[in-house]
Formats: sequence, structure tokens, C-alpha cells
Amino acid sequence: MNISNLLSLTRLFIAIPLSFAIWNNEQLHIFIYVLIAAITDFLDGFFARRFNQITELGKILDPIADKTLIIITGIVLMIKEEIPIWFGIAIILRDLIILSAGIFVKNKYKVVLSANLFGKITLNVIVVTILLSVFYKLQYQFYVYCIATLFMFASLMSYLFNAIKKTGEVT
Repeated sequence: MNISNLLSLTRLFIAIPLSFAIWNNEQLHIFIYVLIAAITDFLDGFFARRFNQITELGKILDPIADKTLIIITGIVLMIKEEIPIWFGIAIILRDLIILSAGIFVKNKYKVVLSANLFGKITLNVIVVTILLSVFYKLQYQFYVYCIATLFMFASLMSYLFNAIKKTGEVT
């Protein structure tokens, strides 16, 4: 266990209080939890690379923390009708497909797929879209959802192509 993995675990456990804050419309707490999640997401990768502490556990913990946070938040926001159901389902399906593919590749090929830059950018697009939904009701919010969904689809394809490439190298 190193600092990077502890930061990922912190992000994983933020999902619960963030969900309660969203449920109770505690906007300051929502902002604080999202800020902590963003900072820990940045710092875990930074420390892992800076101090050469990239581990197999970290490659698994980081995306699981991201996906847990996004999926739980998406479910709460759909229940509260803060985001459209189709958008929430798109978020959840993307993350479940990526997670399932990662588990499959790990079990079958003994290769851990790491996050890529486009996936990180997409995560930020999703977070900004969700924050806009929670804090502001934009006139053109539907188009923001569509743009975020395009990013999700493109990043999903990026992850799947990466999985195919990595498994092709192994076989």
C-alpha cells in the first residue's frame, strides 16, 4: 500500500457521503466532495509516476474508484430526476462495460488495462456535465448531455481497442 493507492481508496469511499449530499441537496458538500475526488484522482497518478510507485493494485484501484463514484452518483441523480435516465444509463453502461472488459482481460490474459488520457478527459466531461445538471439548469442542457455521451462512446471504443491491442500482444 502506497500513497497513490490510499488516494484511490479515499476517492472510492467518497462515493457514500457524496451520494447523501446529492440526495439532500447539500450543494456545498457536493462541491467539496467532488473537489476532493478530483484532487485525489490527479494526485494518485502524479505520485505513482513521480515516485515510481505504479502498482498492479493501483491500476485496478484507480478505475474502480472512478467507476464506483460515477455509477453511484449516476444512480442517485437518476432517482432524483436530476439527469435524464438515458444519460444515467449511458454513464453506467460505459463504466460497467469498461470494468467488465478489464476484469475479463485480467483473468484471461493476466494483463491489467490502465486508464488512458481520453478516458480521464471523458471522466472530467461527465463530472462537469453532472455538476451543470446539479447546480445550473441550462437552456441547452440536452446538447451538453449529447456531447458528453459522444465522449463516453468514443472513450469506450478507445478502451476496447486498447484491450484488443493488449490481448493481441499477449497471445
